[in-house]
Amino acid sequence: MNDMEVRFADSSSVRIVLIQDTIEVMTKYGRLTVPTKDLRRADFGIHPSPEISEKIQQAIKQLASTKHPEREAAGKDLVALGHQAYPALHGALKSPEPEVVRRAEEALKQIRAKVPGRLLRLRVNDRIETTEFTIVGRITSATLKTRSAYFGERSININDVVSIRSMAPGGNFEIPVDAAKYGSAHDHWLSTDIGVDAEKELLITATGKVDLWVDGTGQYLTGPNGYSGAGVGPRWNGVNGAPNAQRGGTLLGRIGEDGEVFVIGERYKGTASREGKLYLHIVPSPWGNASAGAYNVQVTLGSAP
Repeated sequence: MNDMEVRFADSSSVRIVLIQDTIEVMTKYGRLTVPTKDLRRADFGIHPSPEISEKIQQAIKQLASTKHPEREAAGKDLVALGHQAYPALHGALKSPEPEVVRRAEEALKQIRAKVPGRLLRLRVNDRIETTEFTIVGRITSATLKTRSAYFGERSININDVVSIRSMAPGGNFEIPVDAAKYGSAHDHWLSTDIGVDAEKELLITATGKVDLWVDGTGQYLTGPNGYSGAGVGPRWNGVNGAPNAQRGGTLLGRIGEDGEVFVIGERYKGTASREGKLYLHIVPSPWGNASAGAYNVQVTLGSAP
């Protein structure tokens, strides 16, 4: 049985059974048919109707009109379309025409003022996690066929859905974090492709050793809690958004590309304040050396022991 929790744009959630056998996903490499029994999670991009999509594209073009009334009307239309126009307006910020950029910025400002932040998604593609791999593309159907205890059989409009996730066991993940890649520069974060739900428990544990100065002595080896050897106490290491000064080698995490940074160390247990993808990072060496080694990170979603 495809027992799922569906989360809607208004932050409500309903437990449902997905009663269709497959979903079709269009990717840059072609169309894939995904058995729903293998579906673990899907995070949806913006799915406006074809009519709304056409209206958005026309309005974006009109921002560059030579006629002032047409530019004004286009800006108002885009603001009225709210979160559905949000990705297209962000794209308009790259226009070479200063007038288009100015009007796009103003429309975005007005949308942010009236639309809840949870709805302001830039992602257009859907991200579908299966038991085997993650797929990025667009689900071709406009609806999902579901059944619930309270509402019976219903077709859910994908444009109203933020995510669905399987209620079956399997919310455990193991990720190696290579210090040479993700612990030798302050802006290098590992994108785990693990989707985290807001207000859900998250348990992360880590083991392993990282060498902050590879000189053959092993003197600067550390674990996920960070280096505490002689002469190097807690210190700021330039990790943007880190809650406090952190030792080199400390394992950090964040949820989403712009999420608040938190310390994982050997063990972190907490409730996610937002939804998004989990990112991991190792604080680099305080001496500016490239680090070596890796941490083995275990992630448990949902109820954590």
